[in-house]
Amino acid sequence: MNEPAAEDAAPSGLDVMAEFIAVSKGLKQWSRSRVERYPRMTIGRAGLLVGLYKHGAPIGMAQFGAVNDLSKRSMTVIVDGLVREGLVRRSPHPSDGRVTLVELTAEGEELVTTELIPAHAETAALLDELSLDERQKFIRVLGRVSELLEERDVRVSLPFLDGKSALT
Repeated sequence: MNEPAAEDAAPSGLDVMAEFIAVSKGLKQWSRSRVERYPRMTIGRAGLLVGLYKHGAPIGMAQFGAVNDLSKRSMTVIVDGLVREGLVRRSPHPSDGRVTLVELTAEGEELVTTELIPAHAETAALLDELSLDERQKFIRVLGRVSELLEERDVRVSLPFLDGKSALT
């Protein structure tokens, strides 16, 4: 009995995961390459900046971190760097001295609107090159993976996006 050709073999979960990780890494690299003025931009930094832009007002660092699944340490490290670069500022909460607020500076808002939003749009345009059928299948598969993760108590949503693109 002949073994099926490698390309005909049913892919394992490990095969799918390896492909997904490779493609995710490529999408991150592509997206980062679109933000030319700030080569140190990371997904975490971009997420925080876009989240602050979407929120539209100062927000407590701990509150933002909790909603977006960022540890206090991660929030502090990201915010420290963005403060040094003049993209965000910290301020004390006017009525609760335990709370430190964070908000975009004018330069941070400019970065979001002139670099991060267009970078996101360029990355999304790459996926627009898939056929309608391919995009619909892709969404269904990702939705199913999300369901499987949620069945295991893993949250997959990005709350700062409010379930829709923050960049449109």
